[in-house]
Amino acid sequence: MVATILHFRKMLDWAPLIITSALGGDYLHLALILATAISAGNILLDALFRWFHMIKVWPKYLDLCFLVTFGVTLILSYTVPESFVHRWLQVIIMGCLTFLVGLGLGFGHPFTSDIAKESVPEEKWVHPNFRRTNILMTGLWISIFLIMTISYVIVAAVNANGQHDNGVFIAFNYVVPLGVLFAGLVFSKWYPQHLKQKESTAPGPKEVATPNSSASGNAAFKSELYSPTRV
Repeated sequence: MVATILHFRKMLDWAPLIITSALGGDYLHLALILATAISAGNILLDALFRWFHMIKVWPKYLDLCFLVTFGVTLILSYTVPESFVHRWLQVIIMGCLTFLVGLGLGFGHPFTSDIAKESVPEEKWVHPNFRRTNILMTGLWISIFLIMTISYVIVAAVNANGQHDNGVFIAFNYVVPLGVLFAGLVFSKWYPQHLKQKESTAPGPKEVATPNSSASGNAAFKSELYSPTRV
């Protein structure tokens, strides 16, 4: 039962961004309301799970980035002109996420480490390979966020008239952002499993004879050779 609940919660990790990327073109207000509510709900759920020692990390940096980004843009969507909202708000969302995730990495906190710690023993959290892997994964996500940002900038630049039925809008507002987002999710699921499999199949260190071990072996042999109980 607990595993099922945590699995369902894990499925909500990226839900806010998926919702705004999929619905933001035509239903931006609804998408921002849902994204903000889910981001806040994820933080509250994790607080409850942490209280009962069901998870190891709270709060997760990605959830905080989502809550700040979608909460602020939700307020903007109701306070700035409608034309500005539909043209530039997706750019602001992805630009803000890219900045916050990059800021966390710059201060030594790759956000993927919060997610990875849930499935990695605590003694491995300080291992250089763990840190190196999460810097790599967070750098990958920053690149994905940058691609999504540039894609939305192209939409805003060439689609000033608000037409949502042309090829440029469909390609750069849906195909490119959702394509790189889901590619990142697939890679994020595959890569840690690949590393575990690689570690499990790696040969162990060979035992090397040292002078001390050789000397102790000779001493043991001589002791046995001259033992009074030896027949």
